[in-house]
Amino acid sequence: MTDETARQAIEDAADALGEALLKAEDDPSWLGTEGLARTTLTAGLRSLAEHDASDDRVQRVAVAVYAAMHDTDADAFKALDAGQQAFWQKIARKAVTAADETAAAAVAASR
Repeated sequence: MTDETARQAIEDAADALGEALLKAEDDPSWLGTEGLARTTLTAGLRSLAEHDASDDRVQRVAVAVYAAMHDTDADAFKALDAGQQAFWQKIARKAVTAADETAAAAVAASR
């Protein structure tokens, strides 16, 4: 992830925590510590899912998916031409976004 994306995720999580703390001040039983943590973590994960993943993160996932699909190692990915690598990177970008969205939903739904 880029520094900008990371900063945005942190800011979004901090904003969510601040809002939750204000609500908890009015009603201390509103969330509890686990609820505050869940709210903060969910906001950060949702922020990550809303932003494009960094090229480094996409590349790492593309290499891993390619290696798993072809029962090979990371070096084999390097041997692919630019068009083939772009194909696997496109898949990886979608996978990263789906994973971030799924993680945010799972944290939000946990009780």
